[in-house]
Amino acid sequence: MKKRILFVDDEQRLLQGLQRMLRPVRDRWEMAFVESGPAALELLSREPFDVVVTDMRMPGMGGAELLAEVRKRHPQIIRFVFSGQSDRELVFHAVGPAHQFIAKPTDPETLKSAINRALTLRELLLGEKMRKLVARIRVLPSLPDVYVQVLESLRSQDPSLKQVGALIEKDLGMSSKVLQLVNSAFFGLPQRVTSPSQAVGLLGLDIIQALVLVFNVFSQFQGLNETIPGLNLNTIQAHSLAVGSYARAIAKMEGLGKVETDAAFMAGLFHDIGKLVLVSNLPQSCFQVVSLARERHLVLPVAEETVFGATHAPVGAFLLGLWGFSDPVVEACAYHHRPGVTQRKAFDVITAVHVANVIDCEMRRVNTFNAWGQFDMYYLKELGVDHHIAQWRKVCQVMKQEGANN
Repeated sequence: MKKRILFVDDEQRLLQGLQRMLRPVRDRWEMAFVESGPAALELLSREPFDVVVTDMRMPGMGGAELLAEVRKRHPQIIRFVFSGQSDRELVFHAVGPAHQFIAKPTDPETLKSAINRALTLRELLLGEKMRKLVARIRVLPSLPDVYVQVLESLRSQDPSLKQVGALIEKDLGMSSKVLQLVNSAFFGLPQRVTSPSQAVGLLGLDIIQALVLVFNVFSQFQGLNETIPGLNLNTIQAHSLAVGSYARAIAKMEGLGKVETDAAFMAGLFHDIGKLVLVSNLPQSCFQVVSLARERHLVLPVAEETVFGATHAPVGAFLLGLWGFSDPVVEACAYHHRPGVTQRKAFDVITAVHVANVIDCEMRRVNTFNAWGQFDMYYLKELGVDHHIAQWRKVCQVMKQEGANN
């Protein structure tokens, strides 16, 4: 069945150019082109679409307002922004992230590849195996009140860093945890941070929001310790924080920009959230997974596939998608054990999280519920970065040692 894509832009010449550019995919995509947000919403009310790709700056209803309405009325539709680079931060903070951002101008292959990847990710998360597994999951962690308040503040007409910091400061325990991590060697800031407002100013809203969320989520799972032999919540949380920090550092080393390095941090922070979802809902099956891994000397994802038909990775990605995280974060969570299946051609967020996860597991020598995997060497060689592994390891080891000394 053809996928249906709706393009929205007030510049008729650009729409005509897109039509010409995308003619080769008409056998796989059915496309529609409209010149305004209201026209897009009217069409969406009459016909089903899989993807909406919109410009940001349009007269009347802008792209942010359009995407907010699409999210409300048609949450299943994948939301893309195709706009100028200067609009990027505005998009991510105005509509609680768009699924994807594509900067103008771009070439046909980049546009087609981005849309195809988003569609493939949905197929992974909504495929038959995942549907069966998700049907067995009764309880998902909820978004904490302080996180929801931060999101609402960001979506107000005049959000301020001071206001966001004040919201976090109301929760003394949360504020203390955030400041403890921000002042650790993981971030390597040149000055000591004394308030959440200052932390927001130095690190950005996305990272602080992610820290607030991850600390709250782990607190919801406190009763899981010792549910499964080898499961230690503190160990999983420490591993998650380390992977997020290492992924951010590695992404910076490889020349990724701030949006991508922040996404690497967030994806690393939540890459194992699926484990907690599975253990809290299906403890007996998880016990079977661990037993099978030990008996047959399997890495955890292989044992999970045998028992569940899927691994913790897409389960975690499914949850992040429900929470509204951007596709690069969801994708990195979904594929952090198997980055090669994405057929990426360049180092990106997925690569950073994959590498950071393996390196931290190596350093911890974890071999129980957090069973460590291996580098996807074929994938890294295809990207031409396999010779960077020693350098990545060294950076992570230094960060770990500095953290131990603090």
